[in-house]
Amino acid sequence: MLQACHATAVGQVSQAIPPSGAVTENHDRRARSLHGLSEQRKLARRIGDPGDIVHFVPTLHSSTRSLSAVAPFDLARSVTFLSAFKPVEGDQELGDRYLRKALAHDGRAIVWQLRERGHADAPDLELTAWSEHPITPHVLDTVADHVSSFLSLGDDLRDFYGIAGTDPPFADIVEQLRGLHHVKLPSAFEAAAWSVLASHCPVPVARAMKRRIIERFGPSLELDGTLHRAFPMQSLLAVGDSKELDVVVGNVRRAAWLADVVEAFGTVDEDFLRTAPWEEAEAWLRRIQGIGEWSAAFVLLRGLGRLEHMPMDMKPMLTALRAIYGESENMETIAQRYGAHLGYWAFYLRVAEGERSRAAAA
Repeated sequence: MLQACHATAVGQVSQAIPPSGAVTENHDRRARSLHGLSEQRKLARRIGDPGDIVHFVPTLHSSTRSLSAVAPFDLARSVTFLSAFKPVEGDQELGDRYLRKALAHDGRAIVWQLRERGHADAPDLELTAWSEHPITPHVLDTVADHVSSFLSLGDDLRDFYGIAGTDPPFADIVEQLRGLHHVKLPSAFEAAAWSVLASHCPVPVARAMKRRIIERFGPSLELDGTLHRAFPMQSLLAVGDSKELDVVVGNVRRAAWLADVVEAFGTVDEDFLRTAPWEEAEAWLRRIQGIGEWSAAFVLLRGLGRLEHMPMDMKPMLTALRAIYGESENMETIAQRYGAHLGYWAFYLRVAEGERSRAAAA
């Protein structure tokens, strides 16, 4: 069968090559898309030298629009944060003034890129999306909403910065991180999946489990020579059987927890978790196997950006508090001072502590 396919490809070579002028230096952004379980592999056709294999792949559709952000917004700060954010480390392409990442949409991969053309006090953001299929205005708006949520582009930091200006130990942190908006995980579902993989587990082991899940179930799209993989939607993971998930995850207990996450998120709209009272959303999450107090808070904070409630007794937070303030402050006085902005205070505190730790280890 392989020989027959190979012979047909050789016989059709003259029909496969586009007319003169149609091939640019970068093959007109040709891309290979591997849709997880939903599509067959593209046929590799042999041309010319028996050692050269050329993959015939479709030309990508693309669409571009501007994207607004509430100033100050510094994309470079988001990029720096993502370079060290363990739950998504390696899941995106990071540049000096751009970010490129894959998104699972309707079971297929869309690659989006956000590029900064302005500066923090006057952000000028250009969003481009690529897909094998036409990108309608509705699809582009969906991508724009996803990116805006992922990077919290609509957050207004001015009142938070005003309070921080009266807090000398913290003012230097705000100056250091100025323009950093809260960077989330791409979805609450991905945050919940990560939480059951990473709970009481070494980060490299959890990262390896997540990578295998993405490679097995997630859609992907090749752009400019780089294969971008998206974390699978709940519906893509739901089609697998438990034994397959056991093999891919490589840990029976965590595979069972992940299966419970998949089943639970198939019964709820993410808007419920975004809008329900914190206690109600937390209680729903904690009914999922493998999700306890820390994991539920992680999903709500880092998956949905719900910063209105902050667990105040978690050890990493208390350690970072003492590193900045010594014994002069406690979480109760900080909560009174920052009020509704306590979540951003905690986010900046943890980011600054992480950067200090990495600098000391370098």
